[in-house]
Amino acid sequence: MTAERWARLKELFEQAVELESSERAGFIERQCGMDRELSESLWNLLRQHESASDFLDSPLVSRQRVFAYFTQSGRAFKAGEVVATRFRIINFIGQGGMGEVYEAEDLELGERVALKTLRTAIASDENVMARFKQEIQLGRRVTHPNVSRIFDMFRHVSPDGATLTFLTMELLDGETLAHRIRSGGRFSTGEALPIVRQIVAGLEAAHAAGIIHRDFKSSNVMLTSNPTGGTRAVVTDFGLAGAAQGDSGLPAAGTPAYIAPEQLCNKELTPAVDIYALGVVMFEIVTGCLPFTGQTTIEIAKKRLYEPAPAPRQFAPNLPGRWNTAILACLDQDPLRRPAPVTAVLDRLEGSGVYRRWFIGASTVAALGGTVASLATRPRPIKPEAEKNFKRAEEFAKRRNAEGFQNAIEEYKRAVAIQPDYDHAWAGLAASYAAGANFNFMAPATALKEARNASEQALNLNPRLAKAQGVLGYVISIDVHTWLTAEPYLKRAVETDPKEPSARLWYGAYLGKVGRSQEAIRQLKAGLDQAPSDLVLNQQLAMEYFRAGQLDEFLTQARTLVWLQPFDPASHLALARALEWKGQYEEALRSCDEADKYKSSVSALCFRGSTEAARGNRARASEIAMQVEVYWRTHPFETILLAGLFCQLGMAGKAVAVLNAGYDRNDSSVLTAPASPYLKSLRSDLDFQAFLRRLGLKSL
Repeated sequence: MTAERWARLKELFEQAVELESSERAGFIERQCGMDRELSESLWNLLRQHESASDFLDSPLVSRQRVFAYFTQSGRAFKAGEVVATRFRIINFIGQGGMGEVYEAEDLELGERVALKTLRTAIASDENVMARFKQEIQLGRRVTHPNVSRIFDMFRHVSPDGATLTFLTMELLDGETLAHRIRSGGRFSTGEALPIVRQIVAGLEAAHAAGIIHRDFKSSNVMLTSNPTGGTRAVVTDFGLAGAAQGDSGLPAAGTPAYIAPEQLCNKELTPAVDIYALGVVMFEIVTGCLPFTGQTTIEIAKKRLYEPAPAPRQFAPNLPGRWNTAILACLDQDPLRRPAPVTAVLDRLEGSGVYRRWFIGASTVAALGGTVASLATRPRPIKPEAEKNFKRAEEFAKRRNAEGFQNAIEEYKRAVAIQPDYDHAWAGLAASYAAGANFNFMAPATALKEARNASEQALNLNPRLAKAQGVLGYVISIDVHTWLTAEPYLKRAVETDPKEPSARLWYGAYLGKVGRSQEAIRQLKAGLDQAPSDLVLNQQLAMEYFRAGQLDEFLTQARTLVWLQPFDPASHLALARALEWKGQYEEALRSCDEADKYKSSVSALCFRGSTEAARGNRARASEIAMQVEVYWRTHPFETILLAGLFCQLGMAGKAVAVLNAGYDRNDSSVLTAPASPYLKSLRSDLDFQAFLRRLGLKSL
């Protein structure tokens, strides 16, 4: 806000606090009119004032202190300042009730981020700090291109010894949906539909992660430019969000113009409150106004509780019937009658004829009259030249080696350069980058960033493409900082298209890492039902038999791998491991020799060392371990193999040290440590327990 607007806000705030609560809504409407930013800022101030006795010195001084949160004369940071030894401040963006927002450069990663501060005046309050931390925790559970990404929390100590807390988040360059409506008026349905699709995709991701936004509104949607053209809509500010089940510890707050009837009555909240707010936002988009108005807050509340919402067509006579009925369905006073899950809103807008219901706590969605089939994605006309590049990329990716993935990436890039809306090519590009990171063919930080960007492009283009949903889950699942948040995306990909083998592969691999081997085996077998000769699915199934301790099945599956692809070193190494665990050490070493015939590698050397350790040749195993460690220190290599070898040699300290170093490298192989049979002896080790906590796990 400009200085003039801050002065105006302060003037209105001073007047509003002198009024009775019942008089404030009318006062704000008269003074602010259609100026939503001013109106919402004033409501936020008043809410802080009303709750002042809970966390400020006294109600008497709260008025000055509440307003001080918004209007501190001195900004926390200056342009060019480096904070927390990592972030260089570029610009001041704005301020709100919790603090200030800055654009900054992350000096470690070389990226632009947004910094959101918590004002020093309230940082010492435990309740406010709990809310601030919750915003981070909840936000990090939702990873989706249509949800603002929150990264981490930091503390900065200024030269005068003051400590400032802030979080880092995705930097969004654009304007809010509320501002767009206010400045440009209502949208046509053609303009509105792409925006609504993306909003629905963002809310769906939150709900799938068990999160209810609870304060969704048009000013919490940012509209930014999409690199492939068009507008990207991003749902922001999960500061009031709560868990979909259980108490979040926060009151049932929200912005008056958008809250559902059940929020007014302090009833149990479900994702239906977000669907109601979505209805308000959709109403606002296509009419330019809000559905309920009145002179006082009580008057507006009564209308929400006892009167049906007005038809949007009253304000936009040319609005198509589907839009009119979909919006009214969202605004139903009974949460059980609203479309659910949130994707059912799109079903109504797009006329699919399939209306689904949300059952809280259920893992499946039932349909009226039967089971809901996955909605087919609309076919996109593909340019012949782009399709050629895509097909070449698919063949290169099947080679599963560094050169193959690099060639695949180049071909996918050519395909999307020719046709930027080629959703399958974006998904393939994401998968190739992710595999490059997972197998240490590329620097994980760079490859994961590229994979994330490509997967988000695919999802932006086609939110219902199972491979796009799955590859985003895959990317999340191989990042040591986010891996435990991957399941909703992987699960949804399988539910969207149960016949997509890659979705089964990625979900199965994730389940195995978190110790759910039998579920993993079921997913992988389901994938093999669709693609029985797929080498990677067969390799992963062998790994899951190993993790599950099913050694006979492991040996049989390893022999199947050699039969399927006798020229792939990985097939022979899988057989070497199975033979080692069956006590057939000479045969295991011969399998290592076979792997070396096709490609001599450090991995084969590590498998050889493991077999030597298992048969009691400690001297040779130790020699190999030292040789592998020298290589590992300067080259990308699967840390888990070296850690397992040290563990077999009884060197627990060395094993945990390399695991921690692998974590620092973002080497995804360390994520298999909790389920690794080689590391069972570490489970009571205190240092290993500390490592598990780094992974986000409590204990085994």
